[in-house]
Amino acid sequence: MLNIIQGLVIGVANVIPGVSGGTLALIMGIYENLMEAIGRFFVVDNRQKLKYAFFLSKIFIGVVVGILLFAKTIEYLYTNYFQATNFFFMGLILASIPGILKGEERINAKKWNLIFFLFGFLLIVSISLLHGEDASGMGTVAAKLTPAYSMKLLFCGALASAAMIIPGISGSMLLMILGEYYNVLGFINSRNVFGIGIVGVGSVLGILIFSRVVDYLLKSHRALTIYFIVGLIAASAVEIWPGLSLAAFDLGVNALSFCLGATLVILMFKIEKRGRKVV
Repeated sequence: MLNIIQGLVIGVANVIPGVSGGTLALIMGIYENLMEAIGRFFVVDNRQKLKYAFFLSKIFIGVVVGILLFAKTIEYLYTNYFQATNFFFMGLILASIPGILKGEERINAKKWNLIFFLFGFLLIVSISLLHGEDASGMGTVAAKLTPAYSMKLLFCGALASAAMIIPGISGSMLLMILGEYYNVLGFINSRNVFGIGIVGVGSVLGILIFSRVVDYLLKSHRALTIYFIVGLIAASAVEIWPGLSLAAFDLGVNALSFCLGATLVILMFKIEKRGRKVV
């Protein structure tokens, strides 16, 4: 039952742009077990496979329940409080950057680090320019499941799931900057099985493929990988800019929303730090 609850928390986190399911898995003390179960599943004997499958199935059930319970809330907030909701997400995103970089002794202002930062930043900007129409609002292309769009959904699901396994990186945030976050929410809330299935298949493939790749990159080329990821995050803050109302009330609400988002991430990193000390 505990693993299901832990999966539920991870699922809720993955619905919120800027909040990382991987970070919460680390806080709850199951991150290493999760990476081991995913990364080593196909190279262990059948007895160990059964143990891994039982563990992963409980986490998966919790993740699905968390997503289904929370997706409707996010959709409601976006529909009725567009600017305030996006400012909240911006607070989450921008506040996560110092937390990701803090304590990385090998990270400095070397040329290659900055190049990889720019590469990550420009990658997201380029994707936005190519698919800007997809990010214009919720559900704008959710019903148009053409072969080309289905391939994009498959790719987005794989990329988002890869982000979910990195502490400090939000898979839903990447969906947002790829222009598919609100469309995927629309699939979930309308119970569009085909759309959910495409994203789900992409997510499974992404987790299976990238769990080992990400682990290798972070161990072998940590600084370059972190700077590339931070480039993605920095670009996302630009991509979700909702405009700014100059009305006094709206300015106050937007500022409060931004501060709430930033505070949530700061508190999360503090909890994560305490969890590491305990371990």
